[in-house]
Amino acid sequence: MVVGLFVWAYYVYIFVFSGSLVKEGALRFAFSTVFHLLLLLLCLWSFVQTTVTTVPPIPGYFGLSESDQRLLEQCADDEARGEFLDILEENRGALTRGPSGGVRFCERCQQVKPDRAHHCSQCRR
Repeated sequence: MVVGLFVWAYYVYIFVFSGSLVKEGALRFAFSTVFHLLLLLLCLWSFVQTTVTTVPPIPGYFGLSESDQRLLEQCADDEARGEFLDILEENRGALTRGPSGGVRFCERCQQVKPDRAHHCSQCRR
């Protein structure tokens, strides 16, 4: 929807406003140039903000307590482990599941993976 609105606004400004309503060639060129420069600056600013912004830390409540870690280690098989992780996930409010339908869990960090997070790529979080 946002892309459609953007394409429509671009069409209206370039073809309807600049193409039809502005008759003088130099003025049409100036409007078009300023519009495209502003658009380029907006894209560059968005890219820099996305690249430079640091990733916030994962909230502490996604981690396991020592007792939870011991209980997880005592799980005999994958099914029991999955059920235990389901209970932990419900308490933490995470909704996203892995491709297998199980809880997303980082073995290295011992944390339930938060929703919409690309955790952890070898604990770079």
